Parts: sequence; C-alpha cells; structure tokens
Amino acid sequence: MDLEKQIEQIVAFKNFIDQDTKNDFFLFPFMSMVLNLTDSQGFITQLGLECLFIDITKEYEKINNKKTKNFKSILRIVLNLTICYNLIIYFGGFVIGLETEEGKKYAEKLPEELVNYLKVIMERVDKLHPIIDYQLKSLTPQLPDKYAKIYNEEKRKHWHKDIFQTISHIPTHKDDLPEGFKEENCLNIP
Repeated sequence: MDLEKQIEQIVAFKNFIDQDTKNDFFLFPFMSMVLNLTDSQGFITQLGLECLFIDITKEYEKINNKKTKNFKSILRIVLNLTICYNLIIYFGGFVIGLETEEGKKYAEKLPEELVNYLKVIMERVDKLHPIIDYQLKSLTPQLPDKYAKIYNEEKRKHWHKDIFQTISHIPTHKDDLPEGFKEENCLNIP
C-alpha cells in the first residue's frame, strides 16, 4: 500500500478518535497504522489487530461477575493490554524519533497536521501507560500455568517481529522470561 493510501486510513481513524475524545478504543489501531508507515511488513499481525478490537469491558464484566475465575477472559484482557502496552512504547519511540535529524527527513514526507496530531496522541497514551502497566501486573499473575503458557505463545503471534526477545515487554510470569534471564532481575514478577 502506498504512503498516500496509508495516510488516508490514518486520517479516517483520526476522525474516529476526534468524534469521542473520552473513548480510547481507536487509539491503538491508529498507532498501529502509524507504525506501519515505518515497516512494509507492518508491526501487528491480523490476529493482533483482531485482538485489539476485542471489547475488553465485556471481558472485565465476566471476571468481575463470576464467583470463580474466568481465565479465558483474563487471558483475552492481558493479550489485548500487552499489545496496547507495547504499541505505546514503539509509538512513543516513533514520535520522539521524528524530532531527530534523521526523523525530520521522514517527518517532512508526512502532513504537518498529522505530525502535530501524533504528538497529541502520544501525550494522551502516556497517561494510559501506567494504568495498563498496573492492570498487566495485577492480572497476569492470576493466570494458572496452563493459561500463562498460552499467553506466552499467543502474544508472539500478534506481532510480525519477535519483539519479546527484547526488554520492551513486561515479563509477567516466570515462563515469560527470555532464555538466560534471571528472575531476580525482573521487578514485576511475583
């Protein structure tokens, strides 16, 4: 897809975001589309995009209204939040990178209004980052081993690149540690 078509899609999602500024639902697909400008392969797989469009409020209702744990709902939530968490990191790097000498050359190819809007979105999602971090730290330890292994496998299917070999994700379960990484070096693993 050429740059002009990609920008048209981004502007369409911008319009969704602008229609309801209290709704964060469209922020993450928007950020994914922006990141796709930098990589012809894209960042998130089709499965990852489908996960982004899950209504996690319904999943939260399921886990809050049951006397027993609904591990499938917890799994859906943490998969969604893992994508969101990592999108914020990569999107932030992209937006900050537009200020560098090399990035300015790339930013010149984009409409100035879009570049300014990306900065506004970055400020908005920066406020969500600690909330998502907290939710991941509180929900992922609730997954029993069976679901933790599924989480560890499934989250990798949501990205074209194996981003989980780096420290840009939150290792939230002992099974999630990269090979050779020591558990005591992770602040958030119980």
